[in-house]
Amino acid sequence: VVVPGGVVIHQLGNLFGLGDFGLGFMAIPFSLACVMLVINAINLMDGLDGLAGGVSFVILGWFALAGFSVHTPQILILLGALAGFLVYNMRSPLRRKACVFLGDAGSMCLGLIIAWYAIKLSMPTARVIEPMGVAWVLALPIWDECAQFYRRVREGRHPFSPDRGHFHHHFIQVGFTPGQSVSIILGIMVLSGFVGIVSLNIGVPLVMLTVVWIIGILAHMAASKDLEKYPALISKIFPVRDVDE
Repeated sequence: VVVPGGVVIHQLGNLFGLGDFGLGFMAIPFSLACVMLVINAINLMDGLDGLAGGVSFVILGWFALAGFSVHTPQILILLGALAGFLVYNMRSPLRRKACVFLGDAGSMCLGLIIAWYAIKLSMPTARVIEPMGVAWVLALPIWDECAQFYRRVREGRHPFSPDRGHFHHHFIQVGFTPGQSVSIILGIMVLSGFVGIVSLNIGVPLVMLTVVWIIGILAHMAASKDLEKYPALISKIFPVRDVDE
């Protein structure tokens, strides 16, 4: 994908107001790292019915809305396929539990597709989205992945060791049902995508978005031991209903 396909991140845009931030000889290693980061981030979101598929749907939806490009029809086909899958994977009043699942192969395949489009649509030759806009669209999965890796290493464990410390697990722990948890997280994904896509189009400085994104990931990592406070705060604003969705 990266080397034979030429899908490489050569520069990250004018992140700090000092001109385009070029990667030079680090372009290929950085691109490979980003692809692996996104694949794993989507895979780690596959912890609740409809979550990984819903997150992928929101991300690809923002990519399609970012602006017309040669890839938009392909993305719309993917969105149609994901919509059909989510009918049977996402909980609803008519379906109390999922009856089809992604599995590791499915979630990692979606991660690879998203990584490919994320790089392709932000390449300087045919740029549809600024790289920082892509980072905002992918913010929550990446922040949560980095926060969990940091927390596990800090606790003396392997960064890939399994546990129930992910962002979506904390929603369940404070009393939200799986359906409610997925809906809230997808709402957060829509908002972060709005920041990344719409804010740039209406003239919000790229430097400001970069600084806020960096503050966001650092705060998420610093609070990685107490991530349940976020869902707990949401439960106070929107009281948890004792229903099984």
